[in-house]
Amino acid sequence: MLKNSSSGSWPSKHSFWAPDLLLAEFGNVMWKYHQQGKLTTERVQQNIEDLKRLELKLVSIADLISEAVNLALMHNRTVYDALYIALTNQLDCPFMTADEKFYNAVTSSMPQVQLLTSWTP
Repeated sequence: MLKNSSSGSWPSKHSFWAPDLLLAEFGNVMWKYHQQGKLTTERVQQNIEDLKRLELKLVSIADLISEAVNLALMHNRTVYDALYIALTNQLDCPFMTADEKFYNAVTSSMPQVQLLTSWTP
């Protein structure tokens, strides 16, 4: 999620939010790429450090799970995806995604979902 403040310049006027599930998802992608020989152990560790430097504001999935399950059932999406939508609803801000398949599936009923490729800071 991208939360915009009223003043400041990029990147200080924006804050990035995500369900804490993001850390496990990121770690799993790093593990998968390492297993496939696409990333060295050193590169995996560097990517983790880079992620930590983003200073993401993480929200516990415990605070989102009820709404996420309802959204998943309503929109035929996974609970994993719906956690991000629940957070977007909670923060009342856009949800930026690079996942075109997800975007195409939900954009007609969820205009707050935007493609990262169409975003300009």
